[in-house]
Amino acid sequence: APDEIIQYVEEHTAQISTIKGTRHVKPFQTEVDYWEKSIAQISELCDGLFNVQRQWLYMEGIFTSDDVQRQLSRETTEFKYINMIWQDEIIAKIRENSNALYVATKLNLFDKIQSLLKYLENIQKKMEDYLETKRAIFPRFYFISNEELVEILSLSRQPDLIQIHLKKLFDNIKYLRLLIKKTILANGIQSNEDEQINLISTLSLEGNVENWLKDLEIKMQITVREYLKNSLSALKLQLKKRDKWIKDWPSQCCVTASEIEWTSATTKALMICQADGSLKPLKKLFHSQRQVKLD
Repeated sequence: APDEIIQYVEEHTAQISTIKGTRHVKPFQTEVDYWEKSIAQISELCDGLFNVQRQWLYMEGIFTSDDVQRQLSRETTEFKYINMIWQDEIIAKIRENSNALYVATKLNLFDKIQSLLKYLENIQKKMEDYLETKRAIFPRFYFISNEELVEILSLSRQPDLIQIHLKKLFDNIKYLRLLIKKTILANGIQSNEDEQINLISTLSLEGNVENWLKDLEIKMQITVREYLKNSLSALKLQLKKRDKWIKDWPSQCCVTASEIEWTSATTKALMICQADGSLKPLKKLFHSQRQVKLD
């Protein structure tokens, strides 16, 4: 296991350092130098192998995506080449003889491993540049990891499967209400509290996912703004008895509209108080607020 190998290397490195520090080392100097060099080679090889393995596992999960393979065809070809070298020329040889000292000193793998690391780092940079173009279009993608973004991109033709990621991209959108006709459309959004709002117009979920998510963001904002404006107008007609009004409008709009109405009324009362030099308008507002009923 990697952890055991690292532990052994550290223990033997410490032992060699201790031996080199004694005054009796001279008769064994050649042997001590050999083991010091060999253990250093094992340590370097392990670091390289673990780094390549970590990068390779990360890339393997990403390059299984059809969208990534299509958009990064050159990098996909490079990764397949790296995969072949890693599996056939490194892992296969290590399996033939798994003795750490033999692998580190006889197989001459270090240069190949360093070369693979450079390839992988170059591919990762290009992949991150590609993902950055998606985030530039839809900045909410910065809320999620590269792996999650790749998964979303790979599901661009299956909007229903992207639903589970919506709560990571939007504060309180749990689901989109979908209409599946010739194309897939969304005509509403649902919150974590299962409250539903009809979008001001249907949204097509065709094409690149970053584009229709951007359209969803805009349409959501327009929809909530329209609901808020209309709920505020309706509130002015039902200031004292609001139970029906609350049931007619989304809770977010009710809270916001109530705060707007209260702020407006309070500001007006304060201005009258200042002009008249009297607190009566504030007292009147206080009593009127106390008379608001919710059944």
